[in-house]
Amino acid sequence: MRRLTPLLALVLICVTFWLWFTQIDGSTWQLHHTIGMAITAPSWLLWARARYDLGASFTGRAEARTLVTHGIYSKIRHPIYLFGECLCVGLFVFIGQPLLWLVFVVTIPMQVIRARREQRVLEAAFGEEYRAYEKQVWF
Repeated sequence: MRRLTPLLALVLICVTFWLWFTQIDGSTWQLHHTIGMAITAPSWLLWARARYDLGASFTGRAEARTLVTHGIYSKIRHPIYLFGECLCVGLFVFIGQPLLWLVFVVTIPMQVIRARREQRVLEAAFGEEYRAYEKQVWF
């Protein structure tokens, strides 16, 4: 399952890009397509790497299985949330519909709430070890 989630996400992204490009944009490549792809590709790679690094500790809700501090988690505390939002940015730029940006009015506060909840759970479970980790990494 650890490898299936990123692959499924990649397939959905590619299908979305292909359908939008061929069916809506009339197969006419434009600058916003290039920019969207340039944002999406590294975002997906970093998101997939974060998902891989998290391994069996990945859950849909905040749980304290293990404190993951290697890989991307050695630099960024919440890379799945961060790069998931970056994926959306790339997708929205590719699609080129300004109203899609309103999605962030909902998703960014949701991600902040999720991150804070996760931090509380991890701090309760790992105490000083988590607090020390928290001081060494970004977001």
